[in-house]
Amino acid sequence: MRPNLQNCAVFALLTIAAPTTSAGEDNWHVVVAGSEWSWGEDYAFAYAKYIVACEPGRSCGIGTGISINKHPLGSKQTIVGVGEVAVFGIGSIHFRAADSKGPVRVKFLMTDKALAKLPKITW
Repeated sequence: MRPNLQNCAVFALLTIAAPTTSAGEDNWHVVVAGSEWSWGEDYAFAYAKYIVACEPGRSCGIGTGISINKHPLGSKQTIVGVGEVAVFGIGSIHFRAADSKGPVRVKFLMTDKALAKLPKITW
């Protein structure tokens, strides 16, 4: 039996959308990031929103989208304190220290999401 493209897409979405990191206290995920991009988690949604909190007095880089060699190819932004980031489609969220003060603790929490609606499959 030959795999159907729609079936493969559904399998990929279900596989990637599964939780891939363990949540810390109060469901916040914690990453310690250095000057290189550090992976946070994968996502597969029509859209999702994250709240990201950087250690007090530090600046953090946030990268989204598909990544190659741990380098996110989507949007990139820098925050000081707490910020919000929206993601779309399939990809990963990554973090790094944006100042030259060494590793930084980053906490992040998904606050909203919408699944992609697949077209009706008829046989």
